[in-house]
Amino acid sequence: MLETQFADIVSLIKNARAVALKTVNSTLINLYWNIGEYIHNRVKNAEWGQSVVKQLAEFYQRMNLA
Repeated sequence: MLETQFADIVSLIKNARAVALKTVNSTLINLYWNIGEYIHNRVKNAEWGQSVVKQLAEFYQRMNLA
């Protein structure tokens, strides 16, 4: 039966996908943390105003980065 014949390969694929998803999620979490820290520091040092997050979101959408 093919299902049992290729079970080990299917398992390898599933495990690799899980590792890839964890890596991507970890990278995105680090990205969001760094963005938040960057914005916080700019606002704290009075370089940027409180509405910067809204402005950033609008800029991001205009640049088609989403």
